[in-house]
Amino acid sequence: MASEPTVSIAIKTPDLQTRYGEGYEATELHWEVYVGNEHLAGLDGSKSFTGETTIDLRLVEGKSYNLLFWAVSPDQDIYSVANRKLTIDASKLKANQEVYDAFYAYEKDFVASSKDVRTIELRRPFAQLNIATADIVPTASAGVSVTETGVEFDAYTVLNLVDGKVSQKTTLSYSSDDRATGQVTIDGETYEMLSMNYLLVNEKEVTSVKMTAVNEGETINREYSLVPFQRNHRTYIVGNLLTTSVGINIIILPGFDDPAHIKDGE
Repeated sequence: MASEPTVSIAIKTPDLQTRYGEGYEATELHWEVYVGNEHLAGLDGSKSFTGETTIDLRLVEGKSYNLLFWAVSPDQDIYSVANRKLTIDASKLKANQEVYDAFYAYEKDFVASSKDVRTIELRRPFAQLNIATADIVPTASAGVSVTETGVEFDAYTVLNLVDGKVSQKTTLSYSSDDRATGQVTIDGETYEMLSMNYLLVNEKEVTSVKMTAVNEGETINREYSLVPFQRNHRTYIVGNLLTTSVGINIIILPGFDDPAHIKDGE
């Protein structure tokens, strides 16, 4: 009879310094175990973690498994996972929510071994959209003080966690909420953050983005066309966004170690 030793697996996320905001929000780790497509529900589990942890599973030595891991914030209410698919409830989306960050990994043909500790790195399934402006000070002097922002764009609401494919494309409206805060420096220019949001995309995607900025009940509307996105990368729309619609730059920065790609805006 095959033995079922304890197999230790180290789970980690990438360098958290690449993230927007401070701290780590996706602190709720979940996992499921499969043999082929057969779900071994008795081995499902979850635990709290802060970017790195080790779990122990009772698996048959030398047998091949498929392992699914995902991590979300316990404070989010838009994601659900069933049948190895992540689904977004588009009716609940609010702008500028760091708690929407999430990570996952699907480890296919994992051969159980109690002799060493395997490390599995979770990856962000999203692109991150950041909108930042250089004209906060001039607009404040003119009596404009942006307190909330919202965005709208076409993206997907379903992610197959097995093969990474997205589906159910629709127009997503992230309702206005407290604007993103902080600064970002790109090519020597410092910008004040207005908006930060996550979206499901294919490996590469181009879409239009609408932003609303709320100033004491009045709304400033901006639209940006042909905005490129790439999964696990960050797209920045930067410029004097509140006072003009020209001189806009669209910049893609890698999630980790890929070369940066910069594209002048239209």
